[in-house]
Amino acid sequence: MSRWTDLTRSSTARRLGVACLLIVASGCPQPRDEPVPDGAGLPPVNPGDRPAPDDGGGQEPDPRTVAPDAFAGCPMDMRMCGGGCMPETVERCGPDCSPCPARPNTEVACQQGACVYTCSPSFGACGGTTAAELGCMTELVSSDDCGVCGRSCAGTACNKGVCGPEPIELSLSPNLGKSRYTFDGSYIYYGDRAKSAVMRVAKTGGTPSLVATGGNYDLVTPIGGALFWQATQASPAVYFILSVASVGAPVRQVARGEYPILQIGSIKQQLYWIESYQLTDASMVTRRFFAVRMQSGDGTESVRVFSGEMTEQFNLVNDDESFFWTNLAPNYEIRRGDLATRKAVGIYSSPRVVSVAAVDDQYVYWVEWIPMAVEIKRMRKSGEGEAEVLGRSNLVIWPRSAVFVDDELYIFSDNEAVLTVPRDGGHVRTVVELNQTGWSVSYGVDQSHVYWIDARGTFWRTPR
Repeated sequence: MSRWTDLTRSSTARRLGVACLLIVASGCPQPRDEPVPDGAGLPPVNPGDRPAPDDGGGQEPDPRTVAPDAFAGCPMDMRMCGGGCMPETVERCGPDCSPCPARPNTEVACQQGACVYTCSPSFGACGGTTAAELGCMTELVSSDDCGVCGRSCAGTACNKGVCGPEPIELSLSPNLGKSRYTFDGSYIYYGDRAKSAVMRVAKTGGTPSLVATGGNYDLVTPIGGALFWQATQASPAVYFILSVASVGAPVRQVARGEYPILQIGSIKQQLYWIESYQLTDASMVTRRFFAVRMQSGDGTESVRVFSGEMTEQFNLVNDDESFFWTNLAPNYEIRRGDLATRKAVGIYSSPRVVSVAAVDDQYVYWVEWIPMAVEIKRMRKSGEGEAEVLGRSNLVIWPRSAVFVDDELYIFSDNEAVLTVPRDGGHVRTVVELNQTGWSVSYGVDQSHVYWIDARGTFWRTPR
């Protein structure tokens, strides 16, 4: 059963401004272990007491990011050419600072002294060649190469790189406001604020039906057969986590607090949630922070385990042992929080904007901005070794959620597109561009289809 949670994001235009400022930053911090005692740097239950956040200071350069000889003495993204430090460009790349050769239907970038080619949208390097060798000569719009080399539509039409028809509308549930939505094996769950109810609609379409009533619902999340969601009391502000074991069963209160909840999930059959809060310093600068809380084994109380400053593109993923998130300290840093020791350590750092997307048995995956594009990367969860580039897309997206299906990673952005890339790297395929149906707020995927919901409350699906 898949679980989907979307987080509130800023507008694309605002993110572009942030990214342009951050791209020129330089220097990489040294990852360091940080014990996080219970309650340190986290929001307390008592509203009169405010936590002191971790400032992330005292870090040294990361030896894994030390550049090769050609970069010695030069800032990041520059190299020694003609006796001086020059920006890396496609006209000035490699040990001899020579231009990258042109290849048909490709886009090229100079990265760490090497020409890196990626296929232009709707083109592929098929027939056993690579983009660097001969370019991308196959237009991926036929029923034999639909969206990716060798993908056959088995006699059906190829529509914009997707086998099958245009996205179809399943159902409409207006008056949803900004409620967040979740998918499981059979249903789409959501909170209808106008009805003060949790509702669901079948993924095949149809009329929505009632699950539970009695509150202002948001962040509906199926976990282990039960359903959890956030309910809000406006004045004074109180945030509850409520649950129901099945449709029609009594609603019970799981937790309550004074801070908004961004995400609900489970790890080793224990419930966790993420709270967000703000602190204003002496200079009247307000910063946003998050805290991860876990329910105790007997369900009677919660324990605060990790915290940090929230980035514009905050996201948090977990496996059975650890949490992974992006911190700003001072560069964008991917941190791993070990649940057993409650220590957080940085495993990757970049001056570019980074957002964690997913995790599997061996790797953590993320999206990283480069000029006018994004790269999908992965690294071993331990932080050992180098980061791998799995693919690149010219659609500048930020992951709201991501999931693996049949060794393909599906990445759902907030309002641009749904992308997919093979687990071990390859062509980044655009499953659907969401401007076809309008701004979208939540997603899901199963063995046959991709699903999403737009801001009007319309449910859509398209073959994956």
